[in-house]
Amino acid sequence: MSWGCAIGLCLGLSLCAPVAEAAKKKAAPATMESRVVRPGSYVWQPERSPDGAVLVVVSLPEQRAHIYRGGKRIGLTTVSTGSEGRDTPAGHFEILQKRVVHHSNLYDDAPMPFMQRLTWDGIALHAGAVPGYPASHGCIRLPRKLAEQLFAITDIGTRVIVADEHEYAEVTYPGDAAPVDALTGAYIFPDAPPPPPPAEPPSQRVTVMGDGRVVRVEGAGATSSPGAVVVPAPTANPTGSGYQPYSAPVTDPAKRVPPPAKP
Repeated sequence: MSWGCAIGLCLGLSLCAPVAEAAKKKAAPATMESRVVRPGSYVWQPERSPDGAVLVVVSLPEQRAHIYRGGKRIGLTTVSTGSEGRDTPAGHFEILQKRVVHHSNLYDDAPMPFMQRLTWDGIALHAGAVPGYPASHGCIRLPRKLAEQLFAITDIGTRVIVADEHEYAEVTYPGDAAPVDALTGAYIFPDAPPPPPPAEPPSQRVTVMGDGRVVRVEGAGATSSPGAVVVPAPTANPTGSGYQPYSAPVTDPAKRVPPPAKP
């Protein structure tokens, strides 16, 4: 091979490498986050989890809502929450009421299509303008088509979490896996250690003194006072709920032990 051919081959390979790398990047699947940037944009993929309890996590800093079913994210959408002075409150909510057609009784009969009420004082999910920043009177506005699709899979009682960096910060930036159990509301963290097993209740014993009355409860292995006999402690108060030391006289003569004789 001549020097000219070798140089030409090297130049050709060097020019092809960036093109191949660009093709790889172009072929890489886009994440939900990368597709939901423009105001009003959303991704809806219900086939990712056809069944299971639904959970909605609204991130106030992101101005996005993450929709989960069966523990997997099936939707991500831009939203518009309350403007300054009319802030959408952070918290754990449940859907209290659903109406396809609804009008506000607080703000000039404003339309609120596919309304899903979170509080009885005016906070709800509903279709509305999503300009890319907080602009509502406190509600959570959704793109209209997404609001309709979400409305179709929720029920009264569906859990909705509104989070920011001060309240419920652990779930402010969730991912593909649900950060919270949709039914119990318990946080789910994959790297969290398992909870410790419940502690065994301490073995309790009652010291019965020579006069036949219970005077104290001792742990297992404790020694009794001279002239006393130890019997199992009762596990509950016979006249009420919860444990209380039982102090009724012991009537069984076999358990009545006289005090030791003085020397």
